[in-house]
Amino acid sequence: MSNRKMISLQHAVILRIGTGALLCDTSLNGSSVNGRRISRCIIRQNDLIHLGKDRRSNSIKFVYMRKPSLSRKSLVNHTSPQSSDALLASIRCPLCKDAMIFPTEIVSCGDYFCSECIEDHIGNTQSETCPVCSERIADYTLKTNFKMAKIIEKIINLFPKNISEYILKFSRRKAELLDRQVQLAELRTKYESIDHTPNDPFLVIFQAWTEFEKKKFTSGISKYSRGEPREYYCWIVRLARDWVIHHANHTDLSVAVHNLGLVGEEVPTAPLDADLMRQRLLKFIRF
Repeated sequence: MSNRKMISLQHAVILRIGTGALLCDTSLNGSSVNGRRISRCIIRQNDLIHLGKDRRSNSIKFVYMRKPSLSRKSLVNHTSPQSSDALLASIRCPLCKDAMIFPTEIVSCGDYFCSECIEDHIGNTQSETCPVCSERIADYTLKTNFKMAKIIEKIINLFPKNISEYILKFSRRKAELLDRQVQLAELRTKYESIDHTPNDPFLVIFQAWTEFEKKKFTSGISKYSRGEPREYYCWIVRLARDWVIHHANHTDLSVAVHNLGLVGEEVPTAPLDADLMRQRLLKFIRF
């Protein structure tokens, strides 16, 4: 192993979880599974695991073969303190430094965070870049990985001292997300109960609003700070991601940002850049 310069002293950790296994990369030179670079992923029977960069003799390849499953007690006994630390580090959120609650991916770069942490980062700091790699967050698209959430819960159960605090945070976040679903259901019921006519009484985002209409919309959306209820409320006035990205022309975008008061400090008479207006509208929809 001395000539394996691309292999770290503790390059990766493999933990058995139920009938499967979790591979967590803890190295500088990376690992890949079936040719795909990973930081952590579920591995299965006959998966090809590659440690290190593809430098011929300076890398290691092997096929994962599943042995008879260990009991939970045996699994804890077979886990060394070093591998335990590395395993816990692999499931921590880069922002709060605790085990991730509802791990959420920034689709544009693939980094994971607690769903609440990344929402707060984008919403409160108005940041447009990933906190880890500084890559621009394209269209503010976040995706929660529920399979990974189950994996993290199983890992936490292996370390009893971390269980109670994790369950408390998990329960609070779950209650918050369930409340959003209730808000969304109420919004849909309210909207569907209205008898729509050809002369739709609802505001439309690409038509200029009066001051009264602006205040009416602002008052309504203030009840929905983020998530699907906010997106649905925006959709009612035809302010949707697809419309902003693919269908709205420069005039439509300009009317929309003025209706929502997103013009900023620019000179009112100067035309705003279309990409800048799209960014502001997409941010408004999500947060």
